[in-house]
Amino acid sequence: MTEAYPLQWPDGWKRQSGRRDSDRRFNGPTYRWERVYKGLLREIRKIGGTDIVVSTNQPLRQDGAPYAQQRSISDVGVAVYFMRRKKPMVMAQDRFDTIMGNMRSLTMAIEGLRQMERHGGAVMLEKAFSGFAALPAPEDCWRILDLDEIVVRRMKAGERFNGECRTLIQDVFKKKVREQHGTGADMDRLVKARDEALEKIGAA
Repeated sequence: MTEAYPLQWPDGWKRQSGRRDSDRRFNGPTYRWERVYKGLLREIRKIGGTDIVVSTNQPLRQDGAPYAQQRSISDVGVAVYFMRRKKPMVMAQDRFDTIMGNMRSLTMAIEGLRQMERHGGAVMLEKAFSGFAALPAPEDCWRILDLDEIVVRRMKAGERFNGECRTLIQDVFKKKVREQHGTGADMDRLVKARDEALEKIGAA
């Protein structure tokens, strides 16, 4: 499940490199968190979006407002996940130097798409939204190797991995290969999972 905090940047979306643009262009009497945040939700609902999650590195209260104690946030990206016509969608922005600026930019982008629809571009709108389909999350190497309970729990506990853990990964891999008869796409999947697991414990 996608969480609102911390930021969960979508797979396949390129990050902004270099200096970000100033959000000064959005400044005005209505440029306040509540209006910007709710404005984004409102625009998504207008295009048929439901189950909306605005994911950022700004922790929010239950009412969607930020906590009074603001902290410095280095990653100001915004990713908004929602369902539209029973399909998972995602849009993301990190071009501007504040979270509010990136939310406002997303709102304006959606407003532009709705303009397209109003002027007879329903087909173009659907084609545009096909590009916002959320990609499935990448497979987890621990789950592929059935090592969730054994390895991941120890990793989260901060234990130092040793040769015994490396051997465990290799043994589980060999067992899985025997089960799959060592051929086909499943073999490639297992090799990738083994290599990723060894890399994560620093034993590659």
